[in-house]
Amino acid sequence: MTQLSGLLEEFLEECEDILSDLEDALLILETQPDNRAQVDRVFRGFHTIKGGAGIVELGELGEYAHVVESLLEKLRDGKVASTPDIITLLLQATDVVKSHLQHVVGAGDIARELETQTLQAVGVFQAQDLAAPPPPQAPLEPSTALPEISGEANSVYLLHLRFHPDYLKQGGEPLLLLEELEQLGTTLAIAHPGAVPELDVLNPDTLHLWWSVQLLSERPLEDIQNVLMFFEQDNDFSVELVSGPPDETTEQARIAQGDESSAPEPPPPAEAPQPLQESQKPEAPTGITHSIRVNVDRLDRLQNLVGETVINPARLHQIAEKLTDRDEELGELLHQFVEDHEFSIRELQDQILQVRMVPLEHLFTPMRRTIRDYAQRHRKQIRLSIKGADTEIDKSISEQLHGPLVHVVRNAMDHGIETPDERQQAGKPPEGQIQLNAYHQEGYVVVEIRDDGRGIDPEAILASASRKGLLTAGQRLDENEVLQLVFAPGFSTSTEVSEVSGRGVGMDTVKREIEGMLGTVQLESQVGTGTILRLRLPLTLAILEAMLVRLGPQTYTIPLLSVIESLQPRAEQVKHLKGRGELVEIRNEYLPLIRLHQRFQVEGATTNPAEALVVVVQHANRKSAILVDEILDQQPVVIKNLEDNFIQVSGLAGATILGQGEVSFILDIAQLT
Repeated sequence: MTQLSGLLEEFLEECEDILSDLEDALLILETQPDNRAQVDRVFRGFHTIKGGAGIVELGELGEYAHVVESLLEKLRDGKVASTPDIITLLLQATDVVKSHLQHVVGAGDIARELETQTLQAVGVFQAQDLAAPPPPQAPLEPSTALPEISGEANSVYLLHLRFHPDYLKQGGEPLLLLEELEQLGTTLAIAHPGAVPELDVLNPDTLHLWWSVQLLSERPLEDIQNVLMFFEQDNDFSVELVSGPPDETTEQARIAQGDESSAPEPPPPAEAPQPLQESQKPEAPTGITHSIRVNVDRLDRLQNLVGETVINPARLHQIAEKLTDRDEELGELLHQFVEDHEFSIRELQDQILQVRMVPLEHLFTPMRRTIRDYAQRHRKQIRLSIKGADTEIDKSISEQLHGPLVHVVRNAMDHGIETPDERQQAGKPPEGQIQLNAYHQEGYVVVEIRDDGRGIDPEAILASASRKGLLTAGQRLDENEVLQLVFAPGFSTSTEVSEVSGRGVGMDTVKREIEGMLGTVQLESQVGTGTILRLRLPLTLAILEAMLVRLGPQTYTIPLLSVIESLQPRAEQVKHLKGRGELVEIRNEYLPLIRLHQRFQVEGATTNPAEALVVVVQHANRKSAILVDEILDQQPVVIKNLEDNFIQVSGLAGATILGQGEVSFILDIAQLT
């Protein structure tokens, strides 16, 4: 039962990737109905789900996938056309599969109504046969020694199938490939024993057999290669297209007649299979990528251990300084060791961060389905374009980013993109555009969501804000401040509530969640042209470069990416502005002065700015000056979340443990500024 649970967990993880790939292939197929590669891609996906479900004893799911697979078989044969209705049905089938998987882990019920609906629709399509009947063809010559087959002209293929000796240990089943080949036509197979060891040393889990297969099929060579491609990892396969029916004198006929002695010897293990002609090569990578699945919890524990290791060099430096006072030579040796050790630690830190990095593609690609379904329901024409999907970010941030991204895309569809009639009246093409773009910038990942819709009307925002009491009488706001009202809690300009928006719980949630990840949100919009929303996120939340500052007896940590500069102001640079508090003039720019000792009630801190230091920080487009006593150091720190054990304190993003064991709070620049 333990083994079955392990297999089940692996199957569920694999299905997540398969379903994402299925949706991507189906959406491509919708725009390219004649794309045979995408049809094969979808077929292989459902075939894998069917086979995996059988292995983990999810019989009901396996039967459902088998029914869908039978429809896909007709689609591959050209007996059913790739229409929008077919695509919709197959997308609904993926939803049914998702519900089965969610039911397995106790996250929901099986979508029985949708399951019944899709099964009925499959039955309707299966009753159709859009392919023209094949022209009559003379039967094959009896000399081929193959069963007589009528119908279209058939090709003869000779295949050599040599599996890796550990194929059975890895959960593989060679007979599945032979069964797949049988579905393509008529097969005659010979099993070759290979070098079977003596009985006393024979391992039943080691595969020694290899097969020669003669296949008579109307399928092109590409179809045969696609089937082999699905099984070929770490295995040694070759396929040869024989021109016309084989003669009895040929090697293939002797194999068909059962003369095993005339069969070709298996290729030596060190040799690669005979390469295909350039025109026959399938579109597949030449190399093999080896990877393993690792539980995220294990990566988190490893990340924490690496984080603790990052702290040690600072403590070792302190020890080395004390040792130098007693023994200069020994202290210098320890300093040298610590410096060499720091290099290795940084390399280890970089490597573990790379392990945790995932491309944003898995977040961007599902948006195609979201936009497609919305556009069909609301009779809008929307095209999604994606750039920078290979941009990588920490897995934990990627998981937290999903919710805000869905919110923003839904707003773009519902509020931004107009109906085709409205767009044509405005002189626009009927099809609206939404673009997802991601790129690296100054140690951050920037995710842009653009649309060419109606934009955000400042007058509508001000009117709604006035009704909700968000503005005081006579208050004047610039364009950027008006747009920031969109992020106010409960703010909405919608007069109607739809299934995707209008409830006043969207953009404030987006901003809160992005800032909770130490990120920023920037909004740009122009009426009639469109809207741009930029999400600026750190690469990781585990380890960050930081500036350590002293405030009285306490040490605080400022994320280095937020720091612009530090300086000691003169008394005349500090100004008092009625209603705005204290300002610091820095190169003709007035910045708000933030007194941390007042904010966090720290005693013993320097209160005179002329005797202290200010650290200039920036969040989004806002700059501020933080008053501190002293700058202590700059070093990487490990972020510890406070929410699990303490109440959330405004202005603090978390805490870290310094080398000497002291706890330092990490400032939340977004909340402070």
